[in-house]
Amino acid sequence: MSRGPDVATPGIRRTPVAADHFDRARRVRPDIPSAKDDTEASWWRLHAWTLAATFAILLTGMAFSFWWFPLVDHYPAWFTPTDLWSTYRDAQYVGWSGEGVLYNAGTFLETLPGIAVALAPLAALAGALHLSESFPLALLRPSAWYLLGPANLLLGALLLFPLDAIARRVSVTPTRRVTLTWLCAVLIWPVVAEWGHPEDLVALAFALYGLMATSDEEWFRVGCFFGLAIVFQPLAVVLFPLALSRVPARKWLPVLVEAGLPSGILLIAPLVQQWRATTTYLVKQPSFIGLNHTTPWAYLAPVISPARTAFVKVAEKTRGLYGVDTLHEVTRKVIDIEIVAAGPERIIALAIACTFGVWVGLKRPPLVQVLWFAAAALCLRCLVECVVDSYYLAPGALLAILVASTLSTRRFATTVAAAGLATWATYWYTSPWHYYLAITVLIVVLLACSAPFVARDSANRRPPMSAFDPRGTDDSSPRDVARPNPTGHETRRLRH
Repeated sequence: MSRGPDVATPGIRRTPVAADHFDRARRVRPDIPSAKDDTEASWWRLHAWTLAATFAILLTGMAFSFWWFPLVDHYPAWFTPTDLWSTYRDAQYVGWSGEGVLYNAGTFLETLPGIAVALAPLAALAGALHLSESFPLALLRPSAWYLLGPANLLLGALLLFPLDAIARRVSVTPTRRVTLTWLCAVLIWPVVAEWGHPEDLVALAFALYGLMATSDEEWFRVGCFFGLAIVFQPLAVVLFPLALSRVPARKWLPVLVEAGLPSGILLIAPLVQQWRATTTYLVKQPSFIGLNHTTPWAYLAPVISPARTAFVKVAEKTRGLYGVDTLHEVTRKVIDIEIVAAGPERIIALAIACTFGVWVGLKRPPLVQVLWFAAAALCLRCLVECVVDSYYLAPGALLAILVASTLSTRRFATTVAAAGLATWATYWYTSPWHYYLAITVLIVVLLACSAPFVARDSANRRPPMSAFDPRGTDDSSPRDVARPNPTGHETRRLRH
């Protein structure tokens, strides 16, 4: 069928030649690229720096794991995060059909079992290959690390893609986007390479996709993405009020059902088989005083188990005659550290997030300001914890730097410096009050420097592109291009 001439419509970018013309021409001239090839090439060019940063996280993370102890401490062992092996054991239980005992298996699982389900195929493959794991006894060189190490690093690096997608959506310049990608890679690296907690970053990635879906008015995607985010890490709940405030009230019930369905399905077996242990870990959220950074909130937290002295039997290796090693059972005196409930304090963080959600729902700010409130909710969560781990600040710092990338160069540099100082301070071991005051001041400075509520320097931002321009965003589709007149929703996207 013949095709009429293209008619220019204000605000619409039309495709001068249809994609099937390229395909017909390619039958005669095979060297002419098809529309599909051009789309694939554009995707690779668009994500070139993101893929490079992902590969850098993988390469440097594995190199750190294999060579840190031998080169620095002169010790013949690999550096493998202890918490990650507990997660790996949970994944093994899922593969063994033991989902019901996850919260009573001695792995101290305090989150929802999404990460255990995600790693279950890898644990099954490692078991089929008879690879060794560093749980419950620590091994110098566990062979399962050849599979678990890369999976851990790649799962954490997935966060780079939604961060870059949002940067394109808020019209960050290409040069600033490259800088932003590498800065985010630096902040992501210790979370996975040193601490072994990819579930926090995966949950943040899905939550950001859910926030972007609210701008597209794709309510089904909002519920699905937040359902995946929450099942990996309940921390994503503090971002959910911001997304729900942008959803029409008539859609709240379906979105809430979709967001809670994955977690509800995975919790059926643990709640039925181990009700007390499951509710203890999910509601009370046990935290161990003295293992990491204790804050003054620990004095207000309910005590689950006080510190006490206990006698345990352990195996001791002795070397006998002719150099033969034998194991003997001996009794040792140990001190069980105090365990407190962190759940009540975390309700305060959820209340702050709900307050932000109400403000967003009333004022309807642009996406950049919504992201700043998300960063504030994640950062302020660190200020109501009774025990803080050093990687808790990373999600909020990542979003703060993302928001600052839309501001002037001076504001962007100041935010990066504040995020670097705050991250460094999280590794500072001192008294609870000194640590808490230092972290509080640095978090306030970080949020103040990245606040997008003042006039922004337009010299550092390019003009917003049309929602239908594939160079500005990869969300457009051929149906958007061929649509004769923009709808009201598309007009709102053009204003952003």
